[in-house]
Amino acid sequence: MIIGLIVAISFFNFSESYYPLLNADAGVNILMSASFHLPQDFYYWGQDRGGSLVPMLAHILYSYCGIGLILSVSLVHYLLLFIGYLAMNQMFKNNKTKILLALFWFLPAWHMQFFLVYNFLAIQFCLSVVLVYLFAKAGPLTYTRLSLAGLVLLLATWVSDLAMLSYLVLLGMLLLYQKQYKQHSPQKVLLMLMWVVVVLALVSWARTFAIEVPEYMHGMLGNAAQVKSNVRIFSKSLEELFRGSSENITESIHLWILVAGLGILFFLNRKLLRTSLAAPNKQWSLFFLLHAVVVLGVLLLSKWLFLNGVGRWYFVAVYFSLLLALLLYLDSYAAHFKRLSWVLLFTIAISGSFSGLKPLYFPHHLPARTATLSAFERLGDAGIIGDYWNAYVIGIINPGHLVATPHEQAQLRNVDLPRQVFQKPKLYLVKDMWMAEFPDSLSQFGHKLYKDGKEFNMGDCSVCSYTLKRKL
Repeated sequence: MIIGLIVAISFFNFSESYYPLLNADAGVNILMSASFHLPQDFYYWGQDRGGSLVPMLAHILYSYCGIGLILSVSLVHYLLLFIGYLAMNQMFKNNKTKILLALFWFLPAWHMQFFLVYNFLAIQFCLSVVLVYLFAKAGPLTYTRLSLAGLVLLLATWVSDLAMLSYLVLLGMLLLYQKQYKQHSPQKVLLMLMWVVVVLALVSWARTFAIEVPEYMHGMLGNAAQVKSNVRIFSKSLEELFRGSSENITESIHLWILVAGLGILFFLNRKLLRTSLAAPNKQWSLFFLLHAVVVLGVLLLSKWLFLNGVGRWYFVAVYFSLLLALLLYLDSYAAHFKRLSWVLLFTIAISGSFSGLKPLYFPHHLPARTATLSAFERLGDAGIIGDYWNAYVIGIINPGHLVATPHEQAQLRNVDLPRQVFQKPKLYLVKDMWMAEFPDSLSQFGHKLYKDGKEFNMGDCSVCSYTLKRKL
C-alpha cells in the first residue's frame, strides 16, 4: 500500500507524461517510439551508445495496444524501473527497509531524479540489479537461471556498455565467495563466460547499424588533462552541494541531514553494528560498494564523460550502488533498531524526496511540459525549426502532423527530419534559446526563409510563421 503510493506519486510527477522539465533527450526517446524500425534504430538517433530498449517496447504498446504515444513510453519506462526495484526488494528482509528503498528509488533527491527522468544509464542499472538478483537468489543456480541471466546481460549491455563492467565485478564477487557456490560446476562457469562472448558479439553487430560519433572513436580513456578536468568538475559539484551553493538549497540540507543522521545512527547502534554481518548481506553489500568504486573510477577516467561535460546524471549508478550497499548493510541489523534509528532513516529519505519534489511545486506549481506544449497542436500540419532543446520536445505533441527539427547550426539527431519539415504546408520558427529576434529572412538547410506575419506566444515559446517565398 505505502510502496504503491510512493510509485504513484513518482509516476505522476516524473514520468514523461507529467514531468514539467521534460527535455530533448526524452523527446528523442518518444519520437523514436512513434516510428521504430530495426535494424537502424538499435541505438538512439545520431549516436552509437544507448540501446533503444524503451522505444522498442513502447512502440509495441503504441502501435498494437491503442495506448497513447507519450503514455506508452511512460508505462514502459516505469515498468523497467519497477522491475529493478522489485528485484532489489527481494534481497531485503525488513519491511521498513523496503519502504526506505522505495523512497530513495522512486522519490530521490533533486539531482538523482535523473534516475527517473529518462536516462539510459538508469535503465541499464535496473537491469544490472535484476542480474545481481538472479545470482543472489536462494537455491541452486540452474541452467535456466543462468540462461535468463545471460538474456538480461544482453539487454543491459545493449542499453549501455557499463553493464559489462557490472557483470565483471559480479563474477569477481562470485569467485571471492566461491565456497558458497559449490554447485558451480565447470560447465556452469563456462556458460557464464560464453555469455560474455555472445553478448559482446551481438552488441558489436547491432552497433554496425548505428551512426558513429567521431569524437568517441579515438580511445575510451581520456588524456591526463581530460581526467584532471573530470575530477575537478566532479569535486566542485560536490563542494557546491555541501556549501549550499547549488541551485537547490533543500538538496544541500538533505546532504547534511544524510551525513549527520548516519553519524548519529552508527553512534546509537555502535555495539550492535560490531556484531558479525549476515553472510548474504555482507556479500552483496560489498558487491555494490565495489561496484560504486569501480564505476566512479571508470567514469572519471573516461574521455566520454569529459566530452559530455561531466553531467551529474552520469553518476546515478554510483549513487544508487552506494545507497544499496548501505541499505543492505543496515537491513541485517534492522530487526534490532530502536524507534529513534528509524526516525533518523526516514528523515534522511523524506528530506531527499522533498528536495526532489520542491522545485516542481514551489514557489509555484509547474504544469506537465506535455500539457504546456499541447498548444502546438493548433498549428495542424506544420514543420517547425528551433533550438535543439525545444525542437525534439515540441515534435512529440503530434508526430503525425507536427515535424520539428533543430536549426542547422545545432546538433541533429535525425538528419531526415529537415527534409520532412520542408514537406509540410506550413513552416514556423521558435526563437527561444536560438536567436534574440526573428529576422526578416534567413537561410536554413539550403532554403531561403522569409518572415510571414507577427510573432506570437504558444506553449511558453516565441513562434513566428515563415515562408519559402518572399511576399511582394
